[in-house]
Amino acid sequence: MPGLPRRRLLVAGAGVATTSLAGCSVLGGGGGDDDVTDRGPVTIDELRWIDGRPEGYDEYEPQTEATYSPDETIWLYLAVSDISGEPIEDADAAGATGEEQDATAADTSNGATDGSAPPEEPERFRIDLRQELFVTDPEDEVAVSLDETFDRTLTANQLDAFYVATQIVLLGSDPVGEYEATVAIEDRVSGTSDEAVGTFRIER
Repeated sequence: MPGLPRRRLLVAGAGVATTSLAGCSVLGGGGGDDDVTDRGPVTIDELRWIDGRPEGYDEYEPQTEATYSPDETIWLYLAVSDISGEPIEDADAAGATGEEQDATAADTSNGATDGSAPPEEPERFRIDLRQELFVTDPEDEVAVSLDETFDRTLTANQLDAFYVATQIVLLGSDPVGEYEATVAIEDRVSGTSDEAVGTFRIER
């Protein structure tokens, strides 16, 4: 489930282009019995340098020794847990008039052919995550600074399989050597944050 974040991007040094996506998978078990509205503190469980866009939560190919060639696209994968969410009303119900809500209520018993009530829709929650990413090059110069927000509506068990993948494309003639990335995730629902640091290399 790719997400389109609100983004503020500062390009420095030789120039860097970045794009990010947020996704999740549906896990079994119904998301547990904890209070989704106050799960924090949010936690970065995993930081990995990967080969290409991930297929889903924990579905990716790791990049060998976190080393890329100058013309390769760099992917940073984060698995994030303990995300809190704000309960939301069903979009249709929230936007319906009083008469439409009465009609909807009258029809709820007709959703199943055997006369029983239709299965309940899983409760949905609004998340509000902010990601800040800083990458420094081998000369300790800032190569990129990225600030983006993910505002999504998810079920509880989707929150248990949430990831952020950021694509980094180094432009021009960049120094070979080791790059360091510092990434912070802030959960603005729970008011908590976490930070992780990872390195990758560019080699010809």
